[in-house]
Amino acid sequence: MTEQRFIITENMMDSLYGSDNAKYDQHAKHLLSSRKLLAEIVKKVVPEFQDTSIDDIAEKYIEGTPLVGSIPVAPGLTNAVPSKISGGRNEDGVPKEGYITYDILFHARAPGTGEPMTLIINVEAQRSQKELTLGYHLMKRAVFYACRLISSQKEREFEGKDYNSIKKIYSI
Repeated sequence: MTEQRFIITENMMDSLYGSDNAKYDQHAKHLLSSRKLLAEIVKKVVPEFQDTSIDDIAEKYIEGTPLVGSIPVAPGLTNAVPSKISGGRNEDGVPKEGYITYDILFHARAPGTGEPMTLIINVEAQRSQKELTLGYHLMKRAVFYACRLISSQKEREFEGKDYNSIKKIYSI
């Protein structure tokens, strides 16, 4: 069996969508939400999965259906998990804090740890990394998202002061 890969470049996406950022964003999220593609990303980026096959990651360790564009980043809204997965741009926010959502958010169980360890993994599609284009440093946004993934675990992944139950997160 041969392995086939298809790489989608920014130029390819630009030729399809031009300056239509909403369509570009929607299709990028759709492509990235494939379990097989997420498994490839996780295998390359998350140390716990380096020795695990892509098929096993996709079939055994990624839990449920990845949430696409439906979990708000804003305080007070992240834990309001929708009952239905949706690929649209479901955005929400807190007044004066803006309206943003995670592109793709999913849980995965780490293999080979001896005990189940839930990893909360956020994958963000980013058309540009240039500060001039974005208007901010991309790494500062990544830190903010990672902090929200951690702080939003209170009363969802752990209760009260049980900070030892905080799950490891990755924001890719």
